[in-house]
Amino acid sequence: MKTLLPTITAQVQRLLPTRRRKVIAALLIIALLLAASCSPNGSQEPKQHLPEVTVVPIVPGLHQTLTTTGTVEANASATFLADAVSTVQSKEVEIGDTVKQGQLIAVLQAKEVAEELRTAKAVHTQTVQSLTQTRITAQQAVQEAQIALKTANINLEKLQKETAAKRIQAVETRNAAKLNFDLSIDSAKTALENQIRTTQTTVKDALTDADDLLEYSPVQEGLTFTKETHLGVRDPAHKLKTFDALNLSYSALATFKPTYEESIALLNRTEGALQMVLTVLQNSVSSPEYTQVTINQNFDNINGHIAALRTVESNLNTAKRSLDTARKKRGTTSQVLIDASAAYESTIAALDAGLARAELDVERAKTALDSAIASAAANEIGARSTLESAKGSLNQAQILQDKLEIRAPFAGRVQQFPIRIGQELQPGQLVAAVEDATRSKIVTFVSSNQIESIAPGQTVVVDGKHTETVYSVSPSADPQTQKYRVELSANAALLPGQFVDVDIALVKDVQDVSALYVPVTAVHIEAAQTYVWLLSTEGAFPNASRDIFSAVKRTVQIGTVEGKFVEILSGVKQKELLITEGGRAITTNNQPVRLHSLPTTR
Repeated sequence: MKTLLPTITAQVQRLLPTRRRKVIAALLIIALLLAASCSPNGSQEPKQHLPEVTVVPIVPGLHQTLTTTGTVEANASATFLADAVSTVQSKEVEIGDTVKQGQLIAVLQAKEVAEELRTAKAVHTQTVQSLTQTRITAQQAVQEAQIALKTANINLEKLQKETAAKRIQAVETRNAAKLNFDLSIDSAKTALENQIRTTQTTVKDALTDADDLLEYSPVQEGLTFTKETHLGVRDPAHKLKTFDALNLSYSALATFKPTYEESIALLNRTEGALQMVLTVLQNSVSSPEYTQVTINQNFDNINGHIAALRTVESNLNTAKRSLDTARKKRGTTSQVLIDASAAYESTIAALDAGLARAELDVERAKTALDSAIASAAANEIGARSTLESAKGSLNQAQILQDKLEIRAPFAGRVQQFPIRIGQELQPGQLVAAVEDATRSKIVTFVSSNQIESIAPGQTVVVDGKHTETVYSVSPSADPQTQKYRVELSANAALLPGQFVDVDIALVKDVQDVSALYVPVTAVHIEAAQTYVWLLSTEGAFPNASRDIFSAVKRTVQIGTVEGKFVEILSGVKQKELLITEGGRAITTNNQPVRLHSLPTTR
């Protein structure tokens, strides 16, 4: 009985697929051994505990054949599961029916999905209306702000024209009063003296502000670094001349005599110096420390002093003329002139105040318009965001509703249909399965050290009788099995679910195709020698089992290493049987070993 075990086991392994034949062969061996133990004579052969080895024939080149098990699968398959608690409303086909792409298979009903869809539609309609109302409200606010700005500009323009006319009228009224009424000699003298004193005050104020700006007098500490590097730096020579002119004005003010002539001379000298200050400002440069706004303010200040000097000069001339006229014409009064001047100042002040209010109204209207535009944009964005969210919810609800209509994604056959009309389904429960069996493919899995030698377009042998083609190689390994998926074309005669044997030639290019390469696991390296174990097929053990042979030690010389293979330069020949696994357990030459598997082409 024992002598029949290897033969029977080999036959079983040859006929059955790889995944199943090992299990069935093991069970068969156990059954035969039990039968042998129960034989009438009750005799059993003593079991020999020998090293088990795996061998391959030595052939030239670097290649091997991988034999693995493949599973025939349909080219396309689809499984439909219930997404929500639902009820089967109708079944349009039966199991085994052929369906076309898009054909209705079954219809489900789900109250939760229908309610969600109704709610999403209502919310979407509401958000569309809200967006429309937001746009209308924002547009009205912007239009109102635009009208307010336009009105403010019209009022400002109208007031500017009226102010200009009233200024001319006020000047003419004041001048007429000056011409029509002469002051008395005493009043004229007083007015002239007042203007002379005003001259001193006005000149002093102007020179003081100029000194604060340029810091040219001994009273000042000297220019700060910012002023020195920014104020008038484009024409330093003119700045020095301005210093001299201002110092001369200060000297004239210090020795001033209160007369009309000296007042006019002092005013003219001071005005000339201030004009030079304006030129210094024009030759200044701005920076974050000395901004253009500050320069413009300095311009306005100096221009204000120049205007004041000219006003004082005009008043001096008027007072002088009035005094001269009063000396010729007596009996007139200066009160008329005083009243006229007061009326003029009051009129000018009122005009300036009204113009300032109109300008402020324009600025406020501009700010309101900008605010309305910004608010409209923000409200538009918010309403659009709400609408997009409602659209997403509606689309998701519609997708769930559409999934209740089970349709064939491709032409095929209904393989599973375990539902009945009126049945309540739970989420994840199988509804139907469709499979396209018109075309099939073979799926197998290989390890990482084998995948490098497999590529799309490569020819393989299936069940040892027909060839197929590799058309897909997974770029990454399965995270659990750490193996790579390889898909092959399938013969039309193969049916989904069948297991087949797949022989794949693993080839790696080498420069010398006649060189002998063996697995690294077959080479043993010790201090004195490098050797391999070969399997001897000669009958060294005539009474032993058919799977017991002797191991022969052979010294070799190795060359280059190619991955998991090493080149053998000398010591072995082609077609010799090389022990690739189990050699570590062999200790002596010609030691008996048990063959673990039959030799295959490497």
